[in-house]
Amino acid sequence: MAERFFQEIDTPDRPHLLLHGDLHHTNILQDRQGGWKAIGPKGVIGVPCMGAARFMQNEFRMGARADRFERLDQMTAIFAEHLGESHQFLAKCAFVEHVLATCWSAEENAAPQSLRTAVAECTALLGYCLGG
Repeated sequence: MAERFFQEIDTPDRPHLLLHGDLHHTNILQDRQGGWKAIGPKGVIGVPCMGAARFMQNEFRMGARADRFERLDQMTAIFAEHLGESHQFLAKCAFVEHVLATCWSAEENAAPQSLRTAVAECTALLGYCLGG
């Protein structure tokens, strides 16, 4: 499903831009003047919505389980408004990013329980994407 969703997301007719590549909560800092700075860029080329996907995936993974779908609703609404995409489309982006992160964890020999949790989160995100 992640491959199928990515084919829907990364189409030739969508603009491809230089993205941060690792934009999430710990890579956004407030400076002394009160402005916001993104640190730790990876510099990848992709469709703009995938820049938001890492942020949503990180929040989904690290936030409280009880309200994670409510937070996902809020995040997709905000990003949908700014990126001109649908909520469902942005949820698919978050799902693709979470599957990718899970694969990286498996490649790095993450603990079995950690992988089980990540797969369960991927399954929950897939259900959200499919309207369930």
